[in-house]
Amino acid sequence: MNMKNPAHKAMMTSSIRRARPVPVAAPLRGSFLLAVACLILFLGAGPVQGQLEWRVSIKFILDATGNRPSGSLDTEAEIRDQIDLGNEVLDATGRGFRLRLVEVLDVAGISQWYNADVSSSKGFLNFEALSDPSLYRWNTTAINVYVNNDNSPGICSFPGDGSIILVGQGLRPTTIIHEIGHYLNLCHTQGCECGSCDSGETGECHTTPGNDFVPDTLPDLSCWTRNDISQNAFGTDYGFLGPENQVRVDRTFNNIMSYHGTRFILTSDQMDRMTDASNLFRDEVATGRTVFVDNTSDCLPQTGNLNCFLGFGGPLTNVLAGSTEASVGDILMIRGSTYSETFTFAKPLTVRARKGNAVIGLSPFATLTAEPAAARKEEGE
Repeated sequence: MNMKNPAHKAMMTSSIRRARPVPVAAPLRGSFLLAVACLILFLGAGPVQGQLEWRVSIKFILDATGNRPSGSLDTEAEIRDQIDLGNEVLDATGRGFRLRLVEVLDVAGISQWYNADVSSSKGFLNFEALSDPSLYRWNTTAINVYVNNDNSPGICSFPGDGSIILVGQGLRPTTIIHEIGHYLNLCHTQGCECGSCDSGETGECHTTPGNDFVPDTLPDLSCWTRNDISQNAFGTDYGFLGPENQVRVDRTFNNIMSYHGTRFILTSDQMDRMTDASNLFRDEVATGRTVFVDNTSDCLPQTGNLNCFLGFGGPLTNVLAGSTEASVGDILMIRGSTYSETFTFAKPLTVRARKGNAVIGLSPFATLTAEPAAARKEEGE
């Protein structure tokens, strides 16, 4: 049976206890048990809607006379464009996450922040908002994004360093998804401590790349071209690279977390890092959890998160344990390998593969495939 769905959903009933054919391009819906004899999950991303959402709340800071900020982000339509572009980027990863804009609010009574410098005000604004959540219209179940009239782009709080995003009017079409990347523990491709290259400066961040702690991006600097990235990584210009290495350069140069001109890519390892942050530190803004399965995991005890911390809390080692750990509607993310087990999916879950194809069971009967979709390119920045 060939299932071309990018996501495979199984539900529960008492009457049907065997695998059944699924129409092409339609996810499994309704109520039944899916008994797995062999399920092959092919790595890939499709143009799919997310099964899990990160909720986003936008607040315009009004001036003393009730006016919104004026510039490149002062209407609901411009907010929606930022969210839509972010969702195109997330859809292209095939990982099942999207942004959901839950509200756009005008916030009066806090005009002291209307023209405040974005980079120096974030921490103070975060403190004041948590001290008076009613006045600041704080949403405890969403990513809180405040918009003011400063001409700067934006600044975010990493996990453990606050819970707020503050953006001004100097932003780009991808600024909100870029800042949400930081909110979910992503660094710049040029390094966690790095911003722009400063003329005349040397050393890390200026002439030497920092570290973003993401294995599938290449060393980068904000002032580098594709050729610079290629020369540093491979010792030759971009045009002389094979297709595989050109892709490696592209996914750094066109990365959402870079400072380069055209940004439309999040990599698989970046999505891993964002998902773990969502599971561990930002679960209040997400509609569910991704449970990771990896039969090479040696963490004890295993919790279904991706990364071990001092040997604790990593992926579960079998699919049955993963499906048991996951709650209704969660994503079960299985690292590519063969899992020789048979069992029954007894709750609604989305099953996906990462880092290669995952084969579950004993003899092939079902195939789940999806092909990568290209995200819209951001032009004219």
